[in-house]
Amino acid sequence: PAGLSLKSSGVISGTPTTAATSTFTVQVKDKSAKTATKTLSITVSAALKITTSSLADGYISTTYSQTLAATGGKTAYTWSITSGTLPAGLSLAASTGIISGTPTAAGTSNITVQAKDANNVLATKALTLTVYFVPAVSSATLPADTVGVAYNQALVATGGKVPYAWSIISGSFPVGLALSSAGVISGIPTASGSNSF
Repeated sequence: PAGLSLKSSGVISGTPTTAATSTFTVQVKDKSAKTATKTLSITVSAALKITTSSLADGYISTTYSQTLAATGGKTAYTWSITSGTLPAGLSLAASTGIISGTPTAAGTSNITVQAKDANNVLATKALTLTVYFVPAVSSATLPADTVGVAYNQALVATGGKVPYAWSIISGSFPVGLALSSAGVISGIPTASGSNSF
């Protein structure tokens, strides 16, 4: 393999520069000029690297699953956490690299994951996993308005990851009013009536 060499003492050494399998025939000659040959091969694997760059957010009481990924080295990989702890309710499967479970508490966990290949070569990566409360609309009622009078009311939510994006998914809005993606109902109503949405 590129980067390696064979010394007359029989030692193959160096730093491989290319991932590939090389096949070659070696010869040994004794003091009496008698020789022996043998065909051998060396497989050089690409450097082991964890390719997962970030972890998806989790939500309390909501099933979570994300698979860690790596390239290079010699499979199969064995996964572990070398520093920090996963959020309560989650665990890492050593053989598959899957982080799964149901989070039970909100918060941010800073962890370092490790992949070990079949040749015991190691790679590590620092990652962050944040668990949020499930978002909920906390606006219970909305104030009434009068035809022709400007209306402006902000909706309120809790939990989740801000910023929020609001939309109407069913029902109808009073004519003349609109809901912005920021959660503000505004406009000037042009007809009386009660609307549910």
